Amino acid sequence: MWTGSHWFIYLSEDGSNYYVYDANGYENGKNRVCYNNYYPKSAVSSLTVYHADDYGPESGIGFTPFSNDKTFVGTTNASLGQTITGNYSKAGIYLYDYSGKYLAQGVNDFYSTWGYVYFNINDECGYTLLPGTKYQYKFFAIANGQTFWSDMYSFTTEGVHTHDFGEWVTKNNATCTLSGSKERVCLTCGEIELNTIPALGHSFSEWIVTTPATATDAGVETRKCALCGTNETRMIVPTIPIDPNVPTFVIPNVTARRGETVELKVSVKNNPGFSSAIIGIDYDTSRLILMGVSPAEGIGGQFNYRTSAAWIDSSDFTADGDFIILTFVVKEDAEEGNAFVALIFEEGDISNYCEEDVNFAVDSKGINVVDYIPGDINGDGKVNSKDLTRLLKYLSGEAVEVVVPALDTNGDGKVNSKDLIRLLKYLSGENVELF
Repeated sequence: MWTGSHWFIYLSEDGSNYYVYDANGYENGKNRVCYNNYYPKSAVSSLTVYHADDYGPESGIGFTPFSNDKTFVGTTNASLGQTITGNYSKAGIYLYDYSGKYLAQGVNDFYSTWGYVYFNINDECGYTLLPGTKYQYKFFAIANGQTFWSDMYSFTTEGVHTHDFGEWVTKNNATCTLSGSKERVCLTCGEIELNTIPALGHSFSEWIVTTPATATDAGVETRKCALCGTNETRMIVPTIPIDPNVPTFVIPNVTARRGETVELKVSVKNNPGFSSAIIGIDYDTSRLILMGVSPAEGIGGQFNYRTSAAWIDSSDFTADGDFIILTFVVKEDAEEGNAFVALIFEEGDISNYCEEDVNFAVDSKGINVVDYIPGDINGDGKVNSKDLTRLLKYLSGEAVEVVVPALDTNGDGKVNSKDLIRLLKYLSGENVELF
């Protein structure tokens, strides 16, 4: 019955019997790992030999993790061990990612009452680890048809982790005026990357005239955002020029860039005298933000502004000159072009100390939104004598580079010697406007 020169002897639990294995660890085709010493044939010739089915595994299984010096962890591989006590017929390891998602497993057939199992992730699980990445794992053993599990353990490979991000997922949708947010998750470590979704910006329709202009009164045109429904309005200037001899409020034309703060000094011309006024302010809300309304220097009486400017004095104001100051900020996303500013009042809103109505026309030019610095002829971001020299060279016919929109410094639609004079006045300190 026995062949070969050496045999393994395995003592049963009660000590009454031995199990005998050949030198290859087999008995009748049953693979049984044994950690006892082997003996010559003569030493066991009189012992009873039991078959594998006569001795089943125990149900009591215990797990003890190796200390760190028995576990190897590298950049792309790891060897992980576990001491298992009790009789078991099979043992293995399950590998998971950082979140507990199954990745791989390794299984070996054992039969033991004590010992340890040791798994190389590359070789026995057929899995290559990623550098700098956290993994989880646990061992199992099978005894009497039951599966016993160890605790869940974890380790992090050496090296630098390279993220493998998934698709972006929107967390907060962007609107016309507010930015949104999105995030994506690394599939191998769980790190979350956040990013901003830019505001969409309005999608306006074409301008539609809602109030036509007349010979003396400005009209209004409106457009609507197709995304959020916001309405914007702007003024349509009167269809014919204003009589230069009638009492008039004059809103000057100034030039400003996006983000710039602008003061419009509303003046009175051909003033017959008035002591009270209630005046509303209308303006291009798509380009401008009204920051405040205040009386000009030298204007006495009492002044207040909420939705309209209200002013009263104990005597008539009869001088021509500045009356109120309107302060605006040009929006960062303002379109280039003229942003209208208008005064709104009805008959009876302006009167003199005798309680008689005083009628005024409004000559409004507004704010011209540009993307250049007025007077910066050479485009260096400054307005100085170099711009005066560059403009002189240009007017004399030299082939020099210029900021074309800045050439018309006096805003009359032409480029000639008057623009040279206007820039000279500005640089010499005179109170003139550049366009």
